[in-house]
Amino acid sequence: MSSRPRKSTGKRPREPTPPPTETEFSITEHQVRFERLSGLRFGKTRYLDLSIVRSIQGGDSVADEIGELLSVGSWERLMVIRDSVIRPFTLEVLASFEFDRGYSSFTEGTTVQFRALGRHYSLSMSQFSIGMGLYEEAFTETEEYSLLPTDYPGTVTPQQAYSRLCGQGQYEPGVSKASCLSRPAYRCLHAVMSRSISGRGDSTGVLSRQELLYLYSMVESEPLHLGHIVADYIRHQGQYPRVGVIFAGPYITRLLIGLGLRDGVRGAEKTNVPVPLGTDTLRMMGMIRRGGSGTYTWIIPHTEQGEGSRVALEPPPQDTETEVPPTAPEPPPVRMFSPSRGQDRLERLESAVGILQTEVAEVRATQITQHQEVMAQFQSLRQIFEQIVASSSFMVRPRVSPPPPSPPTSADPPANPEPPAAPEATTQDTDAEAS
Repeated sequence: MSSRPRKSTGKRPREPTPPPTETEFSITEHQVRFERLSGLRFGKTRYLDLSIVRSIQGGDSVADEIGELLSVGSWERLMVIRDSVIRPFTLEVLASFEFDRGYSSFTEGTTVQFRALGRHYSLSMSQFSIGMGLYEEAFTETEEYSLLPTDYPGTVTPQQAYSRLCGQGQYEPGVSKASCLSRPAYRCLHAVMSRSISGRGDSTGVLSRQELLYLYSMVESEPLHLGHIVADYIRHQGQYPRVGVIFAGPYITRLLIGLGLRDGVRGAEKTNVPVPLGTDTLRMMGMIRRGGSGTYTWIIPHTEQGEGSRVALEPPPQDTETEVPPTAPEPPPVRMFSPSRGQDRLERLESAVGILQTEVAEVRATQITQHQEVMAQFQSLRQIFEQIVASSSFMVRPRVSPPPPSPPTSADPPANPEPPAAPEATTQDTDAEAS
């Protein structure tokens, strides 16, 4: 019997080992950040689609005004970023991102450091901005670029910026609402900012100090260094412990593409993609109304037309510098210098602590009152019970059943003994009795 030829025993070539699913960092602080960030959810970033704005009745003038505002500096380049979000790359960069805010030059030194796809990067602020696609390399060598501010310019205070955009009122960080903004274009831009470059995931209707700065920059044609703003936002998303939703994904993807990592980004699994700011969101914000024919109409803020009304907006004049809306007398600023970011955060923390202390005191007072009411009811029921017991003439005792009889033993006498049987009478005794 012939045997079959045996197959070759050569081994198949070993496939490359896939990368580990859990990212590991050599720096303990980065590893701790990564584990914390891994438990957060990713929010959907919004971007502004001007075609949606134009589809609303009277939206052409609003879209034109938005286009003029975005033409200041590189705001338009920043607002059109809508790259896909890749979760593992975003977490790796956020966990290892370090931003030295005390740098003295945009073009020299190491300002930004992070790790991406297992490789470490050290960039200057100019290199980071070019990688983000915000500025051309030739522009970073000009004097105009070197003079770009990163905060409120000159002696401008947040209160002055608030008065310029809202017309009147006192600005309170963390409390003032974006509904005070005097034009629909301002509110549209704020709605996108609060869900993108300054996304917080909550309180999107609050006008933060940074969002007030961004709007003031556009309205007053005062360009800001947007590379610094993006770097500071990524640092905040990765290091601030109270961040609950991650919105920095599209900006990190754009940075990786700008650094030449397009091939690695292209083959990765996408978590989500940015979505445009739609009519549903605008209607929930109270900016538009839906008419009977299914069309939407802008609602003019009360600062312009009294109570909100459905009218078409007039196009803004070309010379925006000469347009000065009537405003209330501006209150004198308390401070003649731009408050630092640390002072602003401290004020917000103090305000939040005061609110929490008030709420805790109210809860404790409510609990004490409820406890006293319960104790009073208990004492009342106890007195009623004692009165019922005292007025009763007898007490019902529980019926006790007799114990079962025990089985008899050989030593115990029978309970009912039978009498002994009489002897039987004989014939002789019967005859004697008869005689």
